[in-house]
Amino acid sequence: MNIKLVIRYLSVAALGIAFAHGYAFGQGTVKIGVIMPLSGAAAFDGQTHVDAAKAMADVINARGGVLGGRKIEILPYDDKASAEESVSAARRAITNDKVDVLVTSMISTVALATKEITKDRILHVVVSAQHPKITEEGHKWLFRINETNQMRADKFSRYVCEKSGIKRLSIIANNDDSGRLELGIYPPIFEKCGITIAGTEMFERTANDFVAQATKIRSQRPDAVYVISSQTSQSAAIWKQLRQMGYQGKIVAGGNMNPRLVELAGTASEGVLGVVMFVDTIDNPRSKAFVDHYQKTFNRPASHIEGMAGQAIEVVAEGLNRAGSATNYDAIAAAIKGKPVDTIRGPVAFSSNGQANQTSFIVQVRSGKLYAVE
Repeated sequence: MNIKLVIRYLSVAALGIAFAHGYAFGQGTVKIGVIMPLSGAAAFDGQTHVDAAKAMADVINARGGVLGGRKIEILPYDDKASAEESVSAARRAITNDKVDVLVTSMISTVALATKEITKDRILHVVVSAQHPKITEEGHKWLFRINETNQMRADKFSRYVCEKSGIKRLSIIANNDDSGRLELGIYPPIFEKCGITIAGTEMFERTANDFVAQATKIRSQRPDAVYVISSQTSQSAAIWKQLRQMGYQGKIVAGGNMNPRLVELAGTASEGVLGVVMFVDTIDNPRSKAFVDHYQKTFNRPASHIEGMAGQAIEVVAEGLNRAGSATNYDAIAAAIKGKPVDTIRGPVAFSSNGQANQTSFIVQVRSGKLYAVE
């Protein structure tokens, strides 16, 4: 048999297989850039976002990928919890690495800056940053998975007011856009329902010593302290130092509640009341597949952050499939907004400005584990 004809036949057959699996020649993978803090105090939380994005990409790829067979590739970038670094990473991802989609931001200040770079350039999904202006002043290709501060406050404050038994509350908050915003939302609600605000203390995002704030709080004699912090290591330090300085009342967590935080805080976490967007006991096949794969791959449970990051990749994948394209952002955005997207949380609808309409779970630490209480 003529060897040239054999080679030609095999080449044509291989090309046919590639097209059958959705790999139009030269297309390759769908690149999703994930920009999170991967160094500094927020490194654990940022890496958790990336790990969850990779886990969900694995699950989707195992089901056949997107757009008829293309695989999702996750490209991580370090924003160092800095708006300037995130803007630089976004430009590099779009211009140099030619990513198809950006998934970013656990910090509101960072998200507010980054969305200005992605406007009219790329599909952008914000995972966990909460400031309302992210979507209120966003752009036509921007979406957010998490609740806004106000959306969360509407549910969480109602629970605190009606079911916690708290009467006198001190607040310790991160001195950034999100922390200051929450200080404008929660105290009026608490005061209206009869909870006295005993005092407010602030701290910087890079802080790790909270003895001065804990001392002041103890002198305010509250029966509960509301801790507003999104960083796992920082929250654990605050809880522990409150206990070490003699505070014995309740702790309420505003921000990132997760199993690693409970582990780091140790006995100081017992009884802490918080709010999360995802729990690993949601009973649907999508959730179980993701939770199992994440646990096996990273040897830790999937919780609050993991759920939101996983949803972000699901939403992107569904948008691409509905639109039939990885780069027609008008079509992708319209497809995501057109009808609810099936996710590990169940169907999620998006508003006209790209805000996900889903509510949080109230959780409490009991015997070293997080349990949903509402």
